[in-house]
Amino acid sequence: MSKFANLIIGFSVFICSNLVTAEGRFTPLADTGENPGELTASIYLPSGQQTAAKLWVLLHGCTQKGEDFAQIGGFTQVADEYGIALLLPQQPLSNHPQQCFNWFSPADNQRDSGETLSLKNQILTAKSRLHSNQIYIVGLSAGGAMASGMMAIYPELFDAGAVIAGIPYPCAEDLIQAIACMKSGSNLTPTELAGKLSKHGAWPSLTVITGTDDKVVNPDNARQLALQWVQLNQLEQTPQQSRQENASFSRWAGSNQRPQVTLIQLDGLGHGLPIASDSSTDKPYYLPGFNTAQYLANAWITQQVKD
Repeated sequence: MSKFANLIIGFSVFICSNLVTAEGRFTPLADTGENPGELTASIYLPSGQQTAAKLWVLLHGCTQKGEDFAQIGGFTQVADEYGIALLLPQQPLSNHPQQCFNWFSPADNQRDSGETLSLKNQILTAKSRLHSNQIYIVGLSAGGAMASGMMAIYPELFDAGAVIAGIPYPCAEDLIQAIACMKSGSNLTPTELAGKLSKHGAWPSLTVITGTDDKVVNPDNARQLALQWVQLNQLEQTPQQSRQENASFSRWAGSNQRPQVTLIQLDGLGHGLPIASDSSTDKPYYLPGFNTAQYLANAWITQQVKD
C-alpha cells in the first residue's frame, strides 16, 4: 500500500475517533489551573466553531457521564442549532463510587475550595479560551444540587441556571444530612435559606424542574429552591401560573417583567432528566416526556417560551 493511501487511512481514523457527531466534537479541557476537586472536563463545540459567545455548563447526575448527558439530553442538538459551546465537567470514580458531585461536603461546597473551585476554574478557563460572555449552568440530581450551590456561591459567574431534581443550597453538611434533604427537603424555610446566602447586587435567573413522582429527591426541594430565589430577588410572592398537558408552570417576574424564577412540575415523572418525547435510551435517569434542552434554549436564547 502506498504512503499516500496510508496517510489517507490514518487521517480518516483520526477524524472518526475525534468527531462524536457530524455536527460537532468533544475535546478535553486541560490546564485549568488549581484543581483541588480533581475533576476532569471536556468541551463541545459545533462544527467549524472555535469560539462561542454562549457557554452552557452541564453537571451530570450520579452514575452518568458528562458527554452522554450532553448527547442523550439533547444539549448537543441545541448547541448545534444555536452555536452554543458546552462545558462538561466529569466526576471521576476516585472522588465518589457513583460519580456523584459532592454537593453536601463542606470541603467541596464552599467558595474557592474543593470541587467548587475546580468548577470555577474550568468555567473561567473555557470562558477565556472560547471568548464567551454569557454563562449558563444546568445540573441534574447531585449535579443539580451542585449547580444550585455554584449559583449561590458564585452568582456573578452566571446569567441563568437550571436545577433539575436538585436541592436548595445550603441543605446539608454531611452524608446523613444529605439523605435527609433528599427524602424530606430542607428543615429551613425559604426565607431562612435565602438568609444563609451572602448579599449580592444581582442573582442569575433560575429554572427549577421536578417530577411529581420523584422518589429519590423529594419534589418539595424544588418548591423550596424556587421560593428561596423568589426571596433573594425580592419578587412578588404570587406567581403567574399556567398548565399544559403534563406540566404546571409557576413564574415569578423580575422588574423587566420577564420570568426571574420558574418552577416546572411534571405530572407523574420520576427521577431523571426530562428529554424529548420521541427520544429513546436504555441508560438510567433519562425520562422522555419534556424537552428540557429545547425549553431552556427557548427561555435563554430566543426568549420565546411557550407552555
